[in-house]
Amino acid sequence: MKRILLIALAFLLIVNIAKAQVMTQGEQVIHIGLGLPPTDNGLNVKLPAIIGIFDYGISDKLGIGYISGGGLISYARFGSDDILGSETKSSTLNIMARSAYHFDFVDITGNKAFEQFDIYAGLALGYQIKTAKITFVGAGTTSANASGFVGNIFVGAKYSLNDQIALYAELGAEVAFISGGICIKL
Repeated sequence: MKRILLIALAFLLIVNIAKAQVMTQGEQVIHIGLGLPPTDNGLNVKLPAIIGIFDYGISDKLGIGYISGGGLISYARFGSDDILGSETKSSTLNIMARSAYHFDFVDITGNKAFEQFDIYAGLALGYQIKTAKITFVGAGTTSANASGFVGNIFVGAKYSLNDQIALYAELGAEVAFISGGICIKL
């Protein structure tokens, strides 16, 4: 219980002192990163999720922040080797539209603090394509494909290194549990 109270207190302090360098209306940003994707039926990650994101600031200040919209594409590969020599390979491709709310926090006196940060949360909806190939020793290969609509809720933060470049980190569920990389303002 003490831990929960300390976390809540720390969050309230951060909310009260953080002034995010938020994404404003008309701003365009490209994110390029890597992520740790959810495992694919217990298979090992062979290639981390390669993620490309485009964000566009679509609103003037709305409440305590701004809204962005854009898209995401990610690709990851999985695989495993069985003791008996069979091999399994699979891949996941996500193509999604996404929107985020970028919080514009100020301290109690209205002063700016921690201007390098942009803290945001959002939703992504799109299409996922999965492929799988299993090779059995002496028995040949079988393949399967599956696709369908998916959704993802995410939270993230960007840390601006200068006016054009930032580092980002995100937590999500469908594309990657955790991802990070570089952002370039266009």
